[in-house]
Amino acid sequence: MDLYHGACWLKKEVYGSFPVAGAVSAKVDECFVLDLATTTLTTGSGCWQYDTDFTAEGYLNLNNGIMEPEESAQDCLAKCQAHPECQGISWVLPGFYLTTHEKSCWLKKNIFGSIPLENVISALLSDCN
Repeated sequence: MDLYHGACWLKKEVYGSFPVAGAVSAKVDECFVLDLATTTLTTGSGCWQYDTDFTAEGYLNLNNGIMEPEESAQDCLAKCQAHPECQGISWVLPGFYLTTHEKSCWLKKNIFGSIPLENVISALLSDCN
């Protein structure tokens, strides 16, 4: 029996590395990978902003994100790309403090800023094309 199969090891400090067959490692400050309900996001392109909600002029969105959920942030972004007025999105991850908002997809226009909000992923359309 393989005792380490499927194990996840969290590291406090990293002093170096060495190859191990079948192992995958990453530093949090170099990448962010999320694998929840078919959502796999990788930063590096500057597209995704984590734990961030965009604020729109008048705090109005182009849609009611609760009534129009999407399975992933990528699906939400695709919805934005298809909407002529959309400039960005905020997508709510499972685990959000309001469970009724999980997977809600909020289409934004006239974005003037952002606020920190845990379990929300946002993206500007101009950064993702």
